[in-house]
Amino acid sequence: RSEHRLWAKLWDTCFNKRSHWFVLTNTVNWMFGRFTEGESPPWSALGRCLTPLYYAGWTRALIYGVHDYDSRDPTIVQSLVFWLAFSHGM
Repeated sequence: RSEHRLWAKLWDTCFNKRSHWFVLTNTVNWMFGRFTEGESPPWSALGRCLTPLYYAGWTRALIYGVHDYDSRDPTIVQSLVFWLAFSHGM
């Protein structure tokens, strides 16, 4: 099935880049998410993960939002900048 191939490709790309954060788009809709182990890890006030994520244990994708390409509040560029900063623990 094509949707399974898409998720497999996304997982493989994240695994190979050693990053569990991702953005997926078809240019009309933008989806922001991350892979986790079965449960969400505890987070500090700064957004840094307090427990390590083991790449082989990524079994779940958490989606933080789907935005239209013409979203105004926030815009896609604002969302991308936020997601980049959030993924780096800023």
